[in-house]
Amino acid sequence: MRVGQVYVRGAPGAEIGARVLAHLEAQGAGATEGRARRELLLIAPAKEGGWHLLLDSTPSGVDPTLARSLARPQEGKAPLEVLRLEVDGGTLSWARAASKGGELPDPVRVPDPGYGASPFEGPLPKLADVELLAWHWLAGHDIESGVRLAGLADFSEAAAGAGRPAISLEVKAGAPPSTREVRVRIPPPRKLPPTVADTELPTGVGAPGQTIDLIQLSGEPEPAALRQLAKVLLAIQRRHHQAEPKRPFCHLVEEPYLEPLYALLARQKGPCQKTYRELLEKARKRPAPTNPRPSLRLPEAHGE
Repeated sequence: MRVGQVYVRGAPGAEIGARVLAHLEAQGAGATEGRARRELLLIAPAKEGGWHLLLDSTPSGVDPTLARSLARPQEGKAPLEVLRLEVDGGTLSWARAASKGGELPDPVRVPDPGYGASPFEGPLPKLADVELLAWHWLAGHDIESGVRLAGLADFSEAAAGAGRPAISLEVKAGAPPSTREVRVRIPPPRKLPPTVADTELPTGVGAPGQTIDLIQLSGEPEPAALRQLAKVLLAIQRRHHQAEPKRPFCHLVEEPYLEPLYALLARQKGPCQKTYRELLEKARKRPAPTNPRPSLRLPEAHGE
């Protein structure tokens, strides 16, 4: 999962939409960020006084300059509260920031260093189920469960009189921004974060239709960090299994984490134990690399 969201409250949707439009107009040719088209969607809250959700087709889902612009106090206008959230399940990292009618602070990035699997010196950082952390963070701000961690693709236009009011904004290269009022279908309430998988496993590995999430890591693969990571991935797999028991799901990583991490996961009872045993067997049968990287010795007795 990779998603970015901005939530805004403190003014009617028409006023918030007008401020978004003014920001895009001020950006001029840079509003499309070098792409042919940019799409934004401002969705009304379920109840009066709630949070409006702003979604953006930018790669991270968040335009930091727009989020800061919405939070910045404007003379003669009511101050707005703004939440900014970015979650990258593929790197087990997330960032969040919140304002209460004032300037939006720089986001807290976790892990730091190592946010977004950015390379750094030192051991692999302590990682966590960032999707679940972000889910609870949004719940703490009273965000309805159906829209938490949802992206543009999760919303479709509804027929007149159905769905939720929203404002669609579009920017095309060489043209001014345009807006139109629409209505969109809201995803049903959820008890857990939505499940997202990258692709399927190779033929002959895992259960039929086995889906995977590719994890990018950075840092020295020390045994303690890998044990922590194995616990996190197992907890995520169990969470996904609870949400969709008929949809097999597991994680894949690359060297130098592959063999030591799969060995730990192959020892754990979980929905992917058999898959990791098969992957580990295949990995051990591969020819040695011509330019081998430093290998990590597996811990022998840590209760896994």
